[in-house]
Amino acid sequence: MATSLCSKPVGNQYIAIDFGTTRTRVAVMEENTVKVIQNIPSLVSMTEKNELIIGIAAKEMVVTDPTRVYEIKRLLGRRFDDPETQNEMKMLPYKMVRGPNGQAWIEANGRAHNPTEIVASFLVKLKKDAELYLGKSVSDALITYPSEWHAEQFGALIHAGLLARLDEQGAIMATMAAALSYDLIKTEGQTIAVVILGGRTCDVSILKVSDGKYEHIASRHDARLGGNDFDNVLVEFLVDEFKKTEAIDLTTDKSTLQRLIEAAEKAKIELSSTIETVIDLPFLTSDLSGAKHLNITLTRLKFESLVNNLIERTRIPCEICLKRAGITSKGVDEVLLVGGMARVPKLQKVVAEIFGKDPTLSTEANPDEAVVVGAAAAVRAGHLPANFYACC
Repeated sequence: MATSLCSKPVGNQYIAIDFGTTRTRVAVMEENTVKVIQNIPSLVSMTEKNELIIGIAAKEMVVTDPTRVYEIKRLLGRRFDDPETQNEMKMLPYKMVRGPNGQAWIEANGRAHNPTEIVASFLVKLKKDAELYLGKSVSDALITYPSEWHAEQFGALIHAGLLARLDEQGAIMATMAAALSYDLIKTEGQTIAVVILGGRTCDVSILKVSDGKYEHIASRHDARLGGNDFDNVLVEFLVDEFKKTEAIDLTTDKSTLQRLIEAAEKAKIELSSTIETVIDLPFLTSDLSGAKHLNITLTRLKFESLVNNLIERTRIPCEICLKRAGITSKGVDEVLLVGGMARVPKLQKVVAEIFGKDPTLSTEANPDEAVVVGAAAAVRAGHLPANFYACC
């Protein structure tokens, strides 16, 4: 399905929202400059009194009660009987039930809860925080979505926005928004590949320049490949190494495991710019002999060997996307690499091998923020997605 952008005057205060699987970012325009004003985990938690805790506070509950923490984007617009939903449920720490009309709802405190309403509460927080920052009311938003979302997921997102009193909404494909964040010289007929490797998903699209705008040609989405998977591999390595030397299983304590996850993410980031790093976690646990510490020097080469299978998996959505577009790598003029994982040198190398050219990294935006910056740029130019402009 081709998706183009059309001009539409923007009169009210618009915010751009990159609604990601692991993190959500909000950007606004300030004196013709894009400003990212929010960056919070895409998590909610529900108390025993059915009160929602959102963002950072919800992430902190992962340690104490993971059964009450929900990655809300994964649940939006899902049918309970859908095979993908059933597979998803096997990996969730909380219970899903069949809601009205066959939708997948969350069960908490003996009650079923509609994910759309939970997402609406999440959007209300983003809206209120943006209003506090701007000092004025916000009623309009441009929200990003994955390239392969189906109609029910998209419809649920729009409905959640209406419930959040975002009365005028637009939605833009995340890969297209990412392309808009790059200061590219557009040549008629130019073909661009956009590869986003975020916290939990990999999104690939082929775009073509037509009449000075981007047209969507093909996409492929992998909902189970992202930066968190790389962190988990590294955590498994640390757990195994510690067990070899201390004969203690670190996975039995939730707070210890959370420290490992945070250390793994930090090491992964550091190894993007240095050839080795030290993972030092004092007083990680203890036994009858006393306190136990973890101190491991990790090289980039070792890290790359640990996550090689994950990096190689990025070839699959890229190659499928090329096939769907009916072109080979030679037909791609430029490759854009986006997301936190864009910093990883080995990933850059593999993407270059796939497309036969080095990927371009954004010089205008942090790779983590490229999608929301691009969405805000679309608002700034008055270019909103015509095919998906649903609520004006």
